Amino acid sequence: MQTKIFHAPDISCGHCEKVIRKSLEGLPGVKQVTVDIPSQNVEVEFDEGKLFASTIESSLTEAGYPATPLSHAEENSRTDVTARGGSCCGSCHL
Repeated sequence: MQTKIFHAPDISCGHCEKVIRKSLEGLPGVKQVTVDIPSQNVEVEFDEGKLFASTIESSLTEAGYPATPLSHAEENSRTDVTARGGSCCGSCHL
């Protein structure tokens, strides 16, 4: 199993999290999906023999959340967990 973190700057609420989970949990080889709304990161544990990280990245884009995979160094140094200002995705009433 491999774990990869993707930064998706358009994540803003619980609805975004649900859309992302639904999009990724259906992919073959995905074991676990964790969406951190404040940091706008998506952590995916998957079987690299069944799924490529690029496929996860494409699925996030297709779901409306373009994402960039974090490098190993970035994954280890991510500490910014404050929510950013801006508009919600429009599906909730913030």
